Amino acid sequence: MKAVLYTGQPNKVSIEEVEKPVINEDEALVRVKYIGICGADIELIKGNRNIKIPVIPGHEIVGTVEEVSEKNNELIGKRVAIEPTISCGICQTCKIGLPHICNNLKVLGVHCNGGAAEYVKAPLNKIHLVPDSLSDEKSALIEPVSVGIHVVKTSKIQFGDNVLIIGSGPIGLLVAQVCKFAGAKKISIMEINDFRKGICKNMGFEVVENEKNTENIDYKYDIGYEVSGSEAGMQKLMEMVRPGGKIIIVGLFKNPVPIQLSSILFKELEIKGSRVYSSLDFKLAIELLNKGIINTKHLITNIVNLKDFAYGVELASKKEAMKVVVDVQN
Repeated sequence: MKAVLYTGQPNKVSIEEVEKPVINEDEALVRVKYIGICGADIELIKGNRNIKIPVIPGHEIVGTVEEVSEKNNELIGKRVAIEPTISCGICQTCKIGLPHICNNLKVLGVHCNGGAAEYVKAPLNKIHLVPDSLSDEKSALIEPVSVGIHVVKTSKIQFGDNVLIIGSGPIGLLVAQVCKFAGAKKISIMEINDFRKGICKNMGFEVVENEKNTENIDYKYDIGYEVSGSEAGMQKLMEMVRPGGKIIIVGLFKNPVPIQLSSILFKELEIKGSRVYSSLDFKLAIELLNKGIINTKHLITNIVNLKDFAYGVELASKKEAMKVVVDVQN
């Protein structure tokens, strides 16, 4: 089969002929239709991930079940999305009911071969049926929508909350939409990229300027979501979240960030991380997309073929696109 292969040379992938995966009894072979390109894929291909190589990237996967064990034949031909996180089930974290932050968590497309190929295999318990009413293109967003859902659940948002989101990439805009669904009264987004600012405004979200003098505003935010992975973003949330408010860390930080701990103490701020999602979040993502609650119109800006995967990564990394989706079969 044809597959995108990353062999460890930064910023370089190639299209290769590789063996089709061989499945075990508790796995399914999926013919991939679409995958989304994520910031994690970009960092992997830049060489910024400690992974075993070579690897086929891609963890935002939708396709059709082609092969399963005989006892699961009813799945053949079904359209599915793959939940790409695989937990060990035996570590302390798994045993206390938090498998999404398993001590030994593996992700398809990072720690084992992913979906940037004609076929991918996945555990049966990570296969989710996609309704016929949900298009393949929109289904490629199920995984990132799951991330947005988990972020907002982690914040324990309440109806009428005012929220500030730092960063308006795909995840930032999905967090904004889930906040709206959850009843946020005011949703503000801080973004420095002009292209992304335009997308925010087209989707009806307020863009606030970074240089605003935070000392003079007459209210502060109940919840802040740091989605950019920037020190400046974290520092800004420390200023703009109200006493007793919450900050949720979503973006990946490459370097340590200095934080004034006394501000956390005096303001009684709650700071919490949000990592991936649960299977329940994944199921809810399918439902929200299928009902049209999540607007994808401005999110999918580019669709490329598998042979142009490297170009898609370049587009996404330069922030000249929002979500780049790969049509694997064309």
